[in-house]
Amino acid sequence: MGSKARLALEVFDTRGSAAVEFALLLPLMVLLFLAALQLSAEFTVTRNFDSLTHTLADLTSREGVSPSRDGKGYLNSYGLEVNSTTNTYQNTSSVTSGELDNIFNSATAIMSPFPTSSLVMALTAVDVVNQSNGNCCQFFVRWSYSTSSSLLRPCGSLAAGSSGIGGISSALVPTAFPLTSPLSIIISDTTYTYIPLFNKLGLGSITSTSKTNDALDMTLNLSRTQYVYPRNVGQIVINNVAAGVVTPTKQNENPVLTLPAMPTTYPSPITPQPFSGSTGAGNVCY
Repeated sequence: MGSKARLALEVFDTRGSAAVEFALLLPLMVLLFLAALQLSAEFTVTRNFDSLTHTLADLTSREGVSPSRDGKGYLNSYGLEVNSTTNTYQNTSSVTSGELDNIFNSATAIMSPFPTSSLVMALTAVDVVNQSNGNCCQFFVRWSYSTSSSLLRPCGSLAAGSSGIGGISSALVPTAFPLTSPLSIIISDTTYTYIPLFNKLGLGSITSTSKTNDALDMTLNLSRTQYVYPRNVGQIVINNVAAGVVTPTKQNENPVLTLPAMPTTYPSPITPQPFSGSTGAGNVCY
């Protein structure tokens, strides 16, 4: 074989080229795979976290026994089920710290299989009453219970506002939330920090609190707030078993809601009464 032929074979010899190309593309392929895996995980985390926040408020709102379980009741204008036979409903129910702990533990399971060490949860009951001029509304914190003091809503009056849904705001109740007075609402506040695989592999800054600090930092810092009405009673209190009924004059009339101990001005001085359980702690404001 002449020298020219040997040179041509050497120039066009492609043996091993596929392995070289694969070696060059492998890091990019792995990176894309991990990115897709992480985006899927973050989507699931966000979905589970939203569900957890709603579940906290929803489970708490179900405290109390509805007077009609035969499916023959009707709802009054406050959304409370009225017994179609007796025309009565229970207007107050109590909840204990142990029951709130059970609600926290049940809701925490929703985050599985993700770690929950950074999860903080809080529940707050707020009384809605008319202002001194008779117009709606004032918002009085009746009690608040949390797994961390950072999310406890302080005893006092909350101001109405146009924002607050989707974030932690101890001074805002969104005006878009339909309200009548007197009424009680349950608020759940939650925060959660999810550290993704990229950060654990050292590809992103674990200490970063903003994605703008590092192009590869995919840390999620989540916070949510959920507002719901009590489902079975008008008001949910702590360690208070007082309950009453209201009888409308006609079966098809909506009874006027009367709730005990609904102040028209916030109690002064404010003397919070602490209470605690195995999972959290909080204050009864009045």
